[in-house]
Amino acid sequence: MRLPKIKGHFWVERDGEIIDADFPEHTRLRKKLRCVPELNVFLRAPKKTEEAMIRLFENLTLRAFNSDNWDDMMPEFIMVAKMTGNGDAPVYNKCWTNCIQEVYYNGGVIRFGSMGFKRKDGVYLWQYAGEHCQHLCDFLD
Repeated sequence: MRLPKIKGHFWVERDGEIIDADFPEHTRLRKKLRCVPELNVFLRAPKKTEEAMIRLFENLTLRAFNSDNWDDMMPEFIMVAKMTGNGDAPVYNKCWTNCIQEVYYNGGVIRFGSMGFKRKDGVYLWQYAGEHCQHLCDFLD
């Protein structure tokens, strides 16, 4: 499945909690950049931008699986994700796939926006997008 390269990040929200894998790559970056340990920060895109990006990725995913129904497509999607990734485990730089699997198995809502780290001096360093990204075109690479 070929998806557009983006500057932003997808994560899952469930019961007011952010569900997003924290990979060793994140830990190394936080340490290198002198950021607060074990803390990723998230900033949702404006509502219309978030909805448009999620809708774009949903439509591209359906098209890739030659389907017009999300529920019908899911078993095949999960099978392919397991075969091409780490089974059910999240994969670094595969946030869309990780989110779909998380929602499929545990429920929740997919969110989209920016993700980064907070330095000890309070400055935010964005790994994916940032505060300047507001419109769909800002998030597309």
